[in-house]
Amino acid sequence: MELFWSNMRFQLAAAAVLAVVLINYFNMKRVHRLSTLLFTLMLLCAAANLIFDISTVYTITHMDVIPPWVNRLCHQCFIGTLDLLVYLMYLYVETLGRNEQRLSKWKYLLVSLPFMAAIASVVMGELQYYNDGKIVYSYGAMALALYICIAFYMCLANARVLFGRAAYSKRIRGAVRGGIFIWIAVTLIQYRFKGWLMSSIAVALMMLHLYLSLEDPSEHYDRAACSFTRRAFEMILAERYAKHKKFCVMCLMLENMRNIKSKYGFSAADMLTNTLVALLTRVTDAPVYRYHDDALCVLLNSEERAQGYLDRLVMLVEKAQTQYHIYLRGHYHIVLLDCPRLAPDADSVLQTLDYLSYRAGRTVYIVDDEIIKQKNRRAAIERLVEEALENDGFNVVYQPIYAPAAKAFNSAEALVRLKTNEETGFVSPDEFIPIAERRGIVDRIDEIVLNKVCDFAARERLWEKGVAYIEVNLSGAQASDPVLVDTYAAILERYGVPARFLNFEITETCAVEAGETTQNNMRRFEQMGCSFSIDDFGTGYSNLAQLSKMTYDLMKIDKGLIWDSFSEGGAHTFVVLSSVVSMAKKLGKGLVAEGVETQAQAEKLIDMGVDHLQGYFYSKPIPEEQYLAFLKQKNAQ
Repeated sequence: MELFWSNMRFQLAAAAVLAVVLINYFNMKRVHRLSTLLFTLMLLCAAANLIFDISTVYTITHMDVIPPWVNRLCHQCFIGTLDLLVYLMYLYVETLGRNEQRLSKWKYLLVSLPFMAAIASVVMGELQYYNDGKIVYSYGAMALALYICIAFYMCLANARVLFGRAAYSKRIRGAVRGGIFIWIAVTLIQYRFKGWLMSSIAVALMMLHLYLSLEDPSEHYDRAACSFTRRAFEMILAERYAKHKKFCVMCLMLENMRNIKSKYGFSAADMLTNTLVALLTRVTDAPVYRYHDDALCVLLNSEERAQGYLDRLVMLVEKAQTQYHIYLRGHYHIVLLDCPRLAPDADSVLQTLDYLSYRAGRTVYIVDDEIIKQKNRRAAIERLVEEALENDGFNVVYQPIYAPAAKAFNSAEALVRLKTNEETGFVSPDEFIPIAERRGIVDRIDEIVLNKVCDFAARERLWEKGVAYIEVNLSGAQASDPVLVDTYAAILERYGVPARFLNFEITETCAVEAGETTQNNMRRFEQMGCSFSIDDFGTGYSNLAQLSKMTYDLMKIDKGLIWDSFSEGGAHTFVVLSSVVSMAKKLGKGLVAEGVETQAQAEKLIDMGVDHLQGYFYSKPIPEEQYLAFLKQKNAQ
């Protein structure tokens, strides 16, 4: 037994390494891919090989009591599993470079020939044993065939990675080459020092390397959500498209996850996610992927099958909506996307899901050509906005504002316009501003507009033409920027524009929800001489107590409230309008009525005491030259 244990040092080390890999690997859920299946087979083969390696050490150190046929059989199993392992590794490398696709039958047969020859050698080859009382090993044709098999498949795998670089990411190339290096290095050492029984440690180190580099399930599985990750979803999508078969993506999207986290906490949000994952799994019996925090996806074989699940899924979600006291009704929707008919590649799937994640109003969106058309338009606008930031792609137009008391147009609102192309046609701010907000670039647009306004005002010295101020929109993201005031003050100084010439418009929602940074910015701007307007008043859910405490000069009544008040049957809304005017007067705030379109509206609003009127009755938004001509004509009358 002493001889046995003295030759077991590498096998014991290999057993420790493999045990760690096996326990971690099989303790996690795995992505269902061909490469993952091959890695699993490799791992099982490595474990079997280690067992047979240990058995060969025992039989060769106890040849005096072990029958020769048992010794040979153990060696055959050991060498055969090693041949199989190296063959599986080559197939694993090949699969990684083929988008998880199998080889054709003829290629499969061709690359299998060396493995078949090696197995034939295992069955019929000569094998001899060396035991001098200190070291033991086997040699002969069977062992030589094993070395040739290892050399052939390792060289073939390396050539596949080297000459097929485009098919492999840098990470995969590094992992494969590392595994090949371990194989070759240990094989050479084993060939040179035959008494060092190192094959098992080579196998264990290679499996550990591939596990950590490519096959760690924790990279693809989110334990908190009990679902697979977005990265896993993208990998499976690529594999599905490579197979050129039809499939369907079903995605359950929550529209208020941020509110749930804010109101109930992260643990409640995780509990809700786990519940929905369980429901999706129960209905579809398919792996669930967490596309992002508020979207869960499954991949199904056909749209017809997916539609069959819809009613049941909606019923179960509705039933679970009050669980954990979290209200879901009207705050989720389910998307069905038929692939590849409506999404020709994986990127199209991701773009469509991103587009629909911002949609609401329906319980189910079955993607059709119209939705794809809308998605493509949004993508085109996104590209246009990005290009506009770099290539002066924004214009500023001015909508004159009439002051009845002065009987003049002594102010205007600066409005941004996107320079468009034939692909998109006209793009309204209602389309591109929300996109810019979601992309986090609306503050850059605000700054561009301010620069253009200041350049125009300084160049034409508008304050000498009877213009008291220009209104400039300030987004919520920009208003909360801690360096905003310094940045804008520098712009005003650069152009020599007095601070009193700027009136910043912030939305009613932004004003009510203003944080400490926004409030500090507003105070600093007011100290400089700038003024503020509350824009779109009447569209939000006003906290009147909060608004009454804020410092601002003007309250802009939203055009929707104006139009409803003057529409047929708008008597009740007119009462609200009258109350708003009365409240503003009592608070000492100026009033601007937006959306004035008729003389009757204008006269009535003036009689009610509205200070400023803005709308198409007076002028639509116009470019600089037309605005100058408008001022010259109207203010001269």
